[in-house]
Amino acid sequence: PEQIRNSKRRAESTRRARKLNQFVEAVDPAVVFERDSGICGICSDPIEGPFHVDHIIPLSKGGEHSYANVQAAHPRCNCTKKDRWPISVESKNF
Repeated sequence: PEQIRNSKRRAESTRRARKLNQFVEAVDPAVVFERDSGICGICSDPIEGPFHVDHIIPLSKGGEHSYANVQAAHPRCNCTKKDRWPISVESKNF
């Protein structure tokens, strides 16, 4: 079930990026998690359990779907950030 869920998430991100005519690279969530050492890119706390692959610059704001524009994030942090520009640790209100 987890592999199917991850596959669907990847396909959805790729579909949205292509729809917006953005650069699309095959991004593997496991590689992103390892690259980021299991640290949330939004709150800087360690990630234990499920995680999201967050677009630093959202696709809707012109960001691309590539390793350079993604980071591992807690699901709560990513859902709170939504499609806002990158937010600094000092300006977080959650």
